Amino acid sequence: MSTTGFIVPGPDGYRDQAHVRMAEGEGRRLPGVDPLQMEARLAFFAAAAAMEAAVDAELMTYGLSHPRFNILMVLRSIDPEGAGIAMGTLATHVMTTARNATGLVDLLEQRGLVSRSADPSDRRIVRVTKTAAADELLDELLPRFAVRMAGAFGGYRDGELRVLIDHLNRLRLGLDLPAVRQ
Repeated sequence: MSTTGFIVPGPDGYRDQAHVRMAEGEGRRLPGVDPLQMEARLAFFAAAAAMEAAVDAELMTYGLSHPRFNILMVLRSIDPEGAGIAMGTLATHVMTTARNATGLVDLLEQRGLVSRSADPSDRRIVRVTKTAAADELLDELLPRFAVRMAGAFGGYRDGELRVLIDHLNRLRLGLDLPAVRQ
């Protein structure tokens, strides 16, 4: 069941009325809880979950998970010449551990989308390279994916998208600050 029916336009923009009520209730119950910040958090996670569901639905058509898709995209953009990327570097780019990246790469390798090799200068380092099959898959997938994302972001002007990107990145930076203990 979709909860987007709770979102209504108003003088302050589009707001999810369930989130407003929840945040206001917690603000009354717990001193120090800023209802607007709580509503922003709820809106962020709801939007992220909806985005992930839409992306996953598109990727599932191709038998890919979001993390495996990200690996293919990193390999395509960071390593266009096909020299390979060290597993640890790949893990950093897809924001996971080397151990998790190894598991993600396993299936991609089984499907013939990536290959692994030892680094010639240090055989302890495993390099991952995308295959021609990965490029073919991405060439087919990305136009459909772009249409799906255009539906999500099509109502925004370029300047609004830049502001959104700025705000999301500032949010990430704020989360990197040490937590204040009381």
